[in-house]
Amino acid sequence: MGNALSLLTEAQLQEYLNQTPFTKPELGKILQKYATYDKSGKNVQGIHPEILENMPEFLLNPLASCIIAHFTDDSTGLIFPANWISMFSDLSSKAHIDQKRALLWNLVDYHGTGKLQYEELWRFYKFLFGVALTEDQILELVIEKLHDPGLQEKGELSREEWDNSVSDREIIERLTIDFNYE
Repeated sequence: MGNALSLLTEAQLQEYLNQTPFTKPELGKILQKYATYDKSGKNVQGIHPEILENMPEFLLNPLASCIIAHFTDDSTGLIFPANWISMFSDLSSKAHIDQKRALLWNLVDYHGTGKLQYEELWRFYKFLFGVALTEDQILELVIEKLHDPGLQEKGELSREEWDNSVSDREIIERLTIDFNYE
């Protein structure tokens, strides 16, 4: 544990302790888990997303590839310690529901436009229901959601409208993964 934490500056450690639900020993274990996949010895090489997709915690989660893509560095296609810790934090059962809501919004609004339209909803519902529903059924869900008479703008959902349409229970069920970092 000491070796894993020694890779962080004191300022970084304090920032993680303030911004995540983890204790110092838990952060050490999380970084040790990272080090088992990053073979550089200094946690600088990065982890390929495929490794995470094969972790037992992700195997049965329909949002796994969406979640992993969110925490993958765009320029390298790898996952580095900061994103690893953020992922553990956001998905932890210790995370506040608002943190999970923010993660869900970021997963769905992957273009960062602040609104959801056809493409974003289709992609998200395909991840979520792709095995259980046909494409026609997914299309029906998207159209129904985008043509809801209660929307401020027909054909798009704001963050508030999206948040109001997804229950806390559903978010907790879909976005809680307590990783085995022992």
